[in-house]
Amino acid sequence: KQAYYEGTSKTALEDWPVFSETIANPDPGELQLGYPTGIPTLDDALFGLKGLTVIGGDRGDGKSALCLACCVNAMQAAPQVGVLYYTFQLPKTDLYTRLFCYQSGLTYRQLRNSEKTAEEIQTLSHADVFLQEHVLPRLRVVECLSAEDTADASIDFSRDCSDLMANARVSDVLVVI
Repeated sequence: KQAYYEGTSKTALEDWPVFSETIANPDPGELQLGYPTGIPTLDDALFGLKGLTVIGGDRGDGKSALCLACCVNAMQAAPQVGVLYYTFQLPKTDLYTRLFCYQSGLTYRQLRNSEKTAEEIQTLSHADVFLQEHVLPRLRVVECLSAEDTADASIDFSRDCSDLMANARVSDVLVVI
C-alpha cells in the first residue's frame, strides 16, 4: 500500500490490488460530483462539471452551443450556480442568439424568419420568460474580441467572479473561457 500512495510502485500491476480495494470499498466522500450538463453520456464520463473541463474544436464546430447548453442545464439543476462566460470569437449577440435557439428548440433560420407560426411565437415567448427568470440573472457574458480586451479580461477575472456572485446571489460560479 505504501508504494501505491507514495507513487513508487514499479508498475501499474503493483498498484492494482490497492486500486481494486478502493473500488470494492469506496469512500462515500471521495467521489465529488459536479454540476449536471444535462447530457447523460457527458455526465457519466465527467461526473458533471467541476474543476477544469476543456472543450476543443475548430471554429464552427459547436463549442459555444455545447457550452451554453451545459451551463443552462447546470443552472437549472443548481440554483446556487452562476456562469461567467468570456467569449473570444463570437460577439455577445451571436452568443445570445444561440442561447435563445437552444432554449426554444428552434433553429437559427426559424428564429430569424420574419413570418413565424403561432406555435413558434408561443415557443419563443416561453423560452424568453424562462431565460429571463432562471438563466439571465445568473449569467454574465464578457466580450474579449480584441487583444486589448483579452489582456483586460485576465486582470478582471477575479472582480468579474466576485461581482457575479454578489449581483446574482450565487455561491458558485462556472467560468467558460
